Amino acid sequence: MTYQKLKTTISVILLILIQNIYSQNMDFASEQGLIARSRSRIVDAEGSPYVNDDFKMLKIDGFNVVFQGRYNAYYDEMEIKLSDDKIVSLGNNSEYVVTFSSDDKTYKTYNISNDKDISKRSFLVVLEETENYSILKKESVKFYSKIESRSSYQSEIPAKFKREDDQYFVKYDNKVVSLPQKKKDFLDTFPEHSSKLKSYIKDNKLKLKHEEDLVKLTQYLITLK
Repeated sequence: MTYQKLKTTISVILLILIQNIYSQNMDFASEQGLIARSRSRIVDAEGSPYVNDDFKMLKIDGFNVVFQGRYNAYYDEMEIKLSDDKIVSLGNNSEYVVTFSSDDKTYKTYNISNDKDISKRSFLVVLEETENYSILKKESVKFYSKIESRSSYQSEIPAKFKREDDQYFVKYDNKVVSLPQKKKDFLDTFPEHSSKLKSYIKDNKLKLKHEEDLVKLTQYLITLK
């Protein structure tokens, strides 16, 4: 047997072993009650409810198991693919820490409030985390219903999913606070530090629409607490 054939044979054997381990792990995880519910219904529309359509390898804290999953930003669900290709969802009412191996991207569940001050538990991306604070991002996809044509001169507008602007939060002192991306709104959110924050924005030429600048300003904000 040539070296190339031996190398190919070994690769195939390793792939089969990995697939078998993955299958056993998924069955084990399901039996342990990790999966909370079936995923939400599929909506027929243009675009995608996912931040990334592909299933990628991930790990969940507390489980010594490798999974495949993806984040459904429209339903705010973490979808997990089982060994029989059935897709189920983690319940965001539980505490989860989910890390995608390929890009080292971590999601955690937190309680956040919407514009109507209604609290809801969601999966948030961890941008930075220390013992004293966490800077977080909420990814969002919005659904737009189909618009029927009103005359023969108008075309029907199909239903679609559209990626919306991300929302940002900071967690400190056991509370999660929204981080507006408009300068005035940010300063109004932290009035006790508005003067220093305003100077810091000007001196560092920060644009809060840029994620890296918003993170930098938040890091400075924490030093004022």
